[in-house]
Amino acid sequence: MVRRDVRRRDRGPRGGRRRDRPRRSPHRRSIPDDRHGRPCRAVADRRTSPIRPRCVHAGRGDRGHPNARRALRVVLVEPVRRSACPRGRGRRAPRRRATRALSAGRQRRDPPSCLAVPGRGTRRTAGIVVTEREVPASLAATGLAEFWAEIRRLLDRNAARRPATIRRPPVDAETERTLRSLLGDGYRSRLELDVLERELVERGVGRDLDDALTLLGYPPSADAERRRVDATRRREARAALESAVAGWQEGWAAEWAQGIVASGNLGGLDADEVERLVADVARAVRLVKTNHGRLSKVDVAALLFGDAHALDAGLRRTTWVERALRYDFGDLDGRELWAAAGLLPDQVSAPVLVWRLGASGTAAAVELAAAAERRHVPVHLSLMSLEGHVRVTHGSVVVVAENPRVVEFAAEQRIDATVVATNGNPSTAVQVLVEQLLASGADVRYHGDFDAAGLAMCRRMTERGCIPWKMDATDYEAAIERARRDGIQLGRDDRTCGDTPWDPGLRTAFNRDRAIVHEEFVLHDLFDGLR
Repeated sequence: MVRRDVRRRDRGPRGGRRRDRPRRSPHRRSIPDDRHGRPCRAVADRRTSPIRPRCVHAGRGDRGHPNARRALRVVLVEPVRRSACPRGRGRRAPRRRATRALSAGRQRRDPPSCLAVPGRGTRRTAGIVVTEREVPASLAATGLAEFWAEIRRLLDRNAARRPATIRRPPVDAETERTLRSLLGDGYRSRLELDVLERELVERGVGRDLDDALTLLGYPPSADAERRRVDATRRREARAALESAVAGWQEGWAAEWAQGIVASGNLGGLDADEVERLVADVARAVRLVKTNHGRLSKVDVAALLFGDAHALDAGLRRTTWVERALRYDFGDLDGRELWAAAGLLPDQVSAPVLVWRLGASGTAAAVELAAAAERRHVPVHLSLMSLEGHVRVTHGSVVVVAENPRVVEFAAEQRIDATVVATNGNPSTAVQVLVEQLLASGADVRYHGDFDAAGLAMCRRMTERGCIPWKMDATDYEAAIERARRDGIQLGRDDRTCGDTPWDPGLRTAFNRDRAIVHEEFVLHDLFDGLR
């Protein structure tokens, strides 16, 4: 509403009489220190500014002012988003954090020093505090000290994952008005830290809640800072791991990465170290798949990493590589796992056990096998002895079994067929010999235990070119029926088996019964109908 005031004694600038006319009083918002400093009824929105400006209705101004109005010195230290007053049509206050003083007209005293809190990057210019990273005085008030301190203690205790809310503290009326103005609708019985962080950042107080508390005078403790740095490093390392395996072709890559995290193998690593380790694992797995039994574990370590001991037991790189190899070669450990992958510590350990090889060729294993056959005993052939060519007659029947007892039984019974024992997962020597037999045109058949690990081994040998022998659902159910008839209690396997491509019904039967049938249980029937 406009106040009309008729001033009959006003004179013009030349002393002449002016026409009587209504005059409007200028309406301004300013720091309340004028003699007309009455509080305005239009209080600024408390949710947007912790400080409530005062409205001054100016009276008769200084005649020396060019505009014949009293000059106002306006200092707005804190942002005011809304300014409106029903008394008069005065201009809105400028939307800026600080303004220069309009020095014309009557000089006024400097604004109170409490309007800005000097800190880092702070300077005084003509009595006005100017801060690059300004902290409102209302937020640095004594009444909020315990509130900020409690939040800092909360963050220090939970550096890895901060809680979502904090209990609203008991405060005085002035501090409550400040919190209501800061949080708006978020001022509840429990205050959301995300809302508090957003409001502080919008007001330029810090980059986040932790930085804001530091600017307010509540920095983190040394232990909390160390935990925060460690948590940040762990998050970055995990993100680097997930990003690095995203491009792998292996279907188990994501599960492998989750296993690395769950086992704690990321501890102490930064993102760059994780990326290098993942690259090492990828190179090692790729080389193992294309090795075909020609390299030892030491050779691979020296070839890939320039250090023959780079894949020694106990190293982090070795642990990561072994975890990856288990997805392709079974749940094995140490030497057995590397042997199943075709990598051995040397070329003389983990030989292959053979009965009646009957081979020809240039490899030393040919003479060793011939001498053993003349003496009617099985023989162990090392990987070194298999270097060269080992050939058998085209169409010769070869039985590859999982357990050495099968070779022993064949020698006892003088079975007229070549029998090879893998002794668990096929070692490099076993793989090389089987490849040479298949290349000669031999009829290589495989038999193993009826359990989850044995069926997985049978699947891998089938992929190499072997033919499953007496390993279908009918053979499995017949063995279970025989055990039931003879009153034999078979063991049970807690694990389910994977795919059985040679007979899909075997997977269904095994996962239903879970009975374990070892080779020794069906040993006497194993060679029936071999030819």
